[in-house]
Amino acid sequence: MWKQVIKELLLIAMIGFITCDNLTIHTVDIPLSSSPISPTVDEPNTLLGNDDVILVLSPGKMEGLVENHQRDVLVNYTFVTNAKHSIYNMQIDVAKPQGPDIVMVMGNTSFLLENMPFGSNMSVSFTLRGLFLGRTRLSLNLQPVGLATSSSTDGYSIDNAPQQRQLAATYHVSVIRQIRALDTIFTIVIILLVCIAQIAMGCKVDLDDFKVIMKRPIAPIIGFCSQYGFMPVLAFGIAKLMKLDSNLALGFFVMGCAPGGGGSNLYTYLLDGDIGLSIAMTLISTVAALGMIPLWLFTLGRQFINNIDGLRIPFENIIGTLFLIVIPVTIGILIKRKKPVWAKKIEKITRPIFVILIIFIFTIGIYANLYIFKLFSWRIMIAGALLPYCGFILGGLLAFICRQPFDKIKTICIETGIQNTGIPILLMKVSLMQPDSDLSIVAPIASSCFTPIPLWIAVACYEIKKRCFDKKKDFEPVLNDEEINVLHNDETDISGKLEMNGEVTENNRELKPLS
Repeated sequence: MWKQVIKELLLIAMIGFITCDNLTIHTVDIPLSSSPISPTVDEPNTLLGNDDVILVLSPGKMEGLVENHQRDVLVNYTFVTNAKHSIYNMQIDVAKPQGPDIVMVMGNTSFLLENMPFGSNMSVSFTLRGLFLGRTRLSLNLQPVGLATSSSTDGYSIDNAPQQRQLAATYHVSVIRQIRALDTIFTIVIILLVCIAQIAMGCKVDLDDFKVIMKRPIAPIIGFCSQYGFMPVLAFGIAKLMKLDSNLALGFFVMGCAPGGGGSNLYTYLLDGDIGLSIAMTLISTVAALGMIPLWLFTLGRQFINNIDGLRIPFENIIGTLFLIVIPVTIGILIKRKKPVWAKKIEKITRPIFVILIIFIFTIGIYANLYIFKLFSWRIMIAGALLPYCGFILGGLLAFICRQPFDKIKTICIETGIQNTGIPILLMKVSLMQPDSDLSIVAPIASSCFTPIPLWIAVACYEIKKRCFDKKKDFEPVLNDEEINVLHNDETDISGKLEMNGEVTENNRELKPLS
């Protein structure tokens, strides 16, 4: 398992070229029956139909259809011996997705199926063209056809009564993007930057301060409960409430299970929170992700996974990837402990690295992932804003109820709302095949776009308060002339009550000789 995971990370360039064509297909013998048979997704052919007609579709499902490419689907049909009708009209309908259209049927979408003499090749075919990445399904409906009246031109009349229209087959299609070198470069850079960020975070950890915090771990426990107890449930509820597609919902749910992000330390510093607590909470949540993310995926996550046709989450890859995320943190802690000079140098280059990361994301990252913004529906945007904003409120409220000091309330609030976007993106990119990997990262990116907005506002308001309002408190009140009395020996009595030791009794100010 470890060799496989490490190989995937080192040879990430190969990931984009892996499609379902690389999978081994096992043929299963299917008993023929005159009644409809449910599809089996692992079969090369899909056997379906109604009481009169048996349909065999090849391939059994369309996996890995590349955007702007075409592939054919062959439909072999057989009439049973005692068929009530000898001619059927087969109508192909494409399901309407929440976002852009995913696939289209080229040419005819309606075909006549006739009961031909024994030995005749009874088959039709249709062509699918990939339009945009995603998963969708086709509905193949059968309607009985009768002989037409003399006024009919095609010789047949279709019974359009709703009760005569029968769903004969549901055909699953997935469309993937054309992988470019830029996509591979972007994935490699994201992996490297996430690892560097984790090492830098480890270099910030002072184990002595960490031990002091853990002697009274009330605040870290509150943060852990809010991050891993409430946020996954909150993400699950929002995904269900907004009725997101299963792929999008899965990525959104994994975002809710993610640990605290490194940006929380910066915002905690800017808002005068507890820096030591912030770093400790980020470290604890990152290490805990090793067990908590698989736990939530095994439980609530199955609600989304089971709705994605043919998708199986490779938990071995996820656990291996999480280990590779935690290991850089451990390396950073060891550097801090054994080589503090190195740790200081790493901390100095951390800010420039994050500046480069931000520039990289907002230039190359956006250009390489323009498709993501086409999937930004109003549902995704509302969900992406609700998750961090509710996290801020929930974390702060829980800390307030537990009677924490204000600086710790701010810290827990920030740590709960800010989550490490890189981890769910990395997990989805490495662990899932296309198009699931591309679709599942849309929600984390949407959430990361909305997360900083209230924090920017809070920092701006806090700076204005400190610079404009708090400074006024630093100035001493101006005294009226009548309150100042000149005494002998060139001394000034501000309050009129002079002590022998040269201090003022009411406001404890020192006496200064008049110049």
